[in-house]
Amino acid sequence: MWDMRAVAPQRPAAGHPRAGWPRKLKTATTRFWATCPSSSTVCFLFVIFAVSTVFHCHRRLALVPAPWAYAGHVVLFPRHLPRGGVFTINAKGRLGNQMGEYATLYALAKMNGRAAFIPPQMHSTLAPIFRITLPVLHDATARSVPWQNYHLNDWMEEQYRHIPGEYVRLTGYPCSWTFYHHLRAEILQEFTLHAHVREEAQNFLRGLRVNGSRPSTYVGVHVRRGDYVRVMPTVWKGVLADRGYLQQALDWFRARHCSPLFVITSDDMAWCRRNINSSHRDVVFAGNGQQGSPARDFALLTQCNHTVITVGTFGIWAAYLAGGSTVYLANFTLPGSRFRMIFKPQAAFLPEWAGPKVGDIKATAMLSTQTFFFFPTAPFILFVFTASTIFHLHQRLEKMQPTWELEALEPATMETPSRPQPRPQLKGMWTINAIGRLGNQMGEYATLYALAKMNGRAAFIPPQMHSTLAPIFRITLPVLHDATARSVPWQNYHLNDWMEEQYRHIPGEYVRLTGYPCSWTFYHHLRAEILQEFTLHAHVREEAQNFLRGLRVNGSRPSTYVGVHVRRGDYVHVMPNVWKGVVADRRYLEQALDWFRARYSAPIFVVSSNGMAWCRENINASRGDVVFAGNGNEGSPAKDFALLTQCNHTIMTIGTFGIWAAYLAGGETIYLANYTLPDSPFLKVFKPEAAFLPEWIGIPADLSPLLKH
Repeated sequence: MWDMRAVAPQRPAAGHPRAGWPRKLKTATTRFWATCPSSSTVCFLFVIFAVSTVFHCHRRLALVPAPWAYAGHVVLFPRHLPRGGVFTINAKGRLGNQMGEYATLYALAKMNGRAAFIPPQMHSTLAPIFRITLPVLHDATARSVPWQNYHLNDWMEEQYRHIPGEYVRLTGYPCSWTFYHHLRAEILQEFTLHAHVREEAQNFLRGLRVNGSRPSTYVGVHVRRGDYVRVMPTVWKGVLADRGYLQQALDWFRARHCSPLFVITSDDMAWCRRNINSSHRDVVFAGNGQQGSPARDFALLTQCNHTVITVGTFGIWAAYLAGGSTVYLANFTLPGSRFRMIFKPQAAFLPEWAGPKVGDIKATAMLSTQTFFFFPTAPFILFVFTASTIFHLHQRLEKMQPTWELEALEPATMETPSRPQPRPQLKGMWTINAIGRLGNQMGEYATLYALAKMNGRAAFIPPQMHSTLAPIFRITLPVLHDATARSVPWQNYHLNDWMEEQYRHIPGEYVRLTGYPCSWTFYHHLRAEILQEFTLHAHVREEAQNFLRGLRVNGSRPSTYVGVHVRRGDYVHVMPNVWKGVVADRRYLEQALDWFRARYSAPIFVVSSNGMAWCRENINASRGDVVFAGNGNEGSPAKDFALLTQCNHTIMTIGTFGIWAAYLAGGETIYLANYTLPDSPFLKVFKPEAAFLPEWIGIPADLSPLLKH
């Protein structure tokens, strides 16, 4: 018989605990370890947990607006980068340089359709002062990205509109308004001061007084010295602002504003106190001059109404953000300075800023002193005596009215249909050649208008220009009669088709501008006035608008009108045979039309051209959204031009007619880009970046027909 006690434990006696619980615990533990992950798996999960915790803590801390950290979206891993490419930029230099780098990155990334990220160093420099919005690229992420470096000059160029590559790091020291001025409102928004920074500056300014009264005009003055004291003369063959320049600049504002107050900031305040005359009691030495903490100085400058600057990007940006009038130091290097290879004054200083009238005179004198200090004493005294004699004789003779001037006064003007023109005073009279057709003469008119205003001269147009423009536009410049023009001793002054620094101070009283200028760089700072000058006459505008109102797209009235100008004519032969270039082909036009079709609902394309037969053969009108409206009559272009300007957007090919139509229409513009070979002689007289506004969109031309020959 089996002994059951050998195989089955007996129940414990009453009052004693169960004897099997250790065995059960051991069994449970064994089962737990059998189902538990391995130690390596546990370690791996712990690492993931730790990294995740660090990541989310970092993300949260990056958004804490504490004194040591400012809001900024931080990207830690490459997989978090957006698809389609990323642009970043080097963070070199101090505040002014990095502001220029930030704004350039912002504009070029937008222009090229890429996402923009800034390095942490730039965020650390800018975020404590400004409410910037571009996300931050963590150093660890940046090191793992296969960057393609792309060097930038300190001015906008055509190729920067189409920068190749997905992961591009922009390099250089870009700080030119030509990169970002078309986005001025957005740039000002990016560089909005934090409230506490702005309020501190405004509270300081509110407490200032001029002879016991609160000033109504504050002028910020920034004097850059520091390392420039040594670098400018020894490396760049240049000078810094001296006490004479600063005195002229302050007097410039004193002559134009009632009791202004000058707020001085500098990285060398001791020099400023010694060299800036404060006896008028309208000068306050307010800056702390600390390069490591520039927020206070910069905020003070930006909260002023106007600005006086010397050299350097700090002052340039202060003036750009402050707005108002700006006086700057011009021509501060010798003509042979290497500095001019990397710095273009016309791309650094806005056209409306005042440099030539103040800084140019003094800087030139200073440079002359440095250059000619070795003159022997006797010849130098003789030179001064001779120059003085000539000067005073000239002053006396100038008061005598020449015979030719007396004879020319009577027929000097002719009345335009719009309003009678005042009789011109021949002293300080400028005019311009009237060559080319409508687009050329519009460019010549606008350039004359802007340069005469910039140089403080009266502007008069020739009768031929009036005959071309007045039937279409409500222009206001007076007309100079041919008889008067023939009796004036004109000094011809040739212009390139882009703005240059020397055009700010053109010498001579009776100047005839020559060339084919048609660049926005001459007149874009006066855009509102130029648009006013080129306002269509009411009957011209109404005729165009009545035509557009009658158009339909598949039976419905369109909400978006796109003007299309196709320049052909003589260009069909001239471009390939003379300029090594091409005109627009059917593929370009199809791309341009599709660009608008993809962005707007049922747009209508209003085509005008001086080759309408070619357009009908090569532009696909099967969708019912293309209207061949232009008459192509180059002798009477008013109808075609008016139709284009009354549209919402523009497609152009080449030529000044299309450029001006797009400029007046506003909206979005597509243009034919890169339509010449790199060695084309056309590029010596034409700069694409000075012809097409930065916000316009270029579609590269097909150059293959040229390469077959």
